[in-house]
Amino acid sequence: MITGSVMRVKASSALVAEAMVVRNALIISKILQMENVIFETDSLTITQVVKSRGNIGEIQPILQDIKMLMENSDKCGLTWVPKKDNVLAHFIAKLAATNNLGSR
Repeated sequence: MITGSVMRVKASSALVAEAMVVRNALIISKILQMENVIFETDSLTITQVVKSRGNIGEIQPILQDIKMLMENSDKCGLTWVPKKDNVLAHFIAKLAATNNLGSR
């Protein structure tokens, strides 16, 4: 892990929130001009729809952004990680939710 980001998201569903987080990670990687990046998410739905180039109406505008950000780089990938194995992300999210991230 090279960098990370914590952001508060107001979303109508967990799916929308997960899609927004993936989009944000892609934007950060572009800003930092990172190549050969694998993004991990515990959202199997997001991973499947991005890889299949499918559509889900609820997150369609966000998916369009994700696909656009990924299409310019064949060295960029998205992979699914089971929630139980996504320990670091959940630990950081818990610290952020309790306003303890800055004190570590």
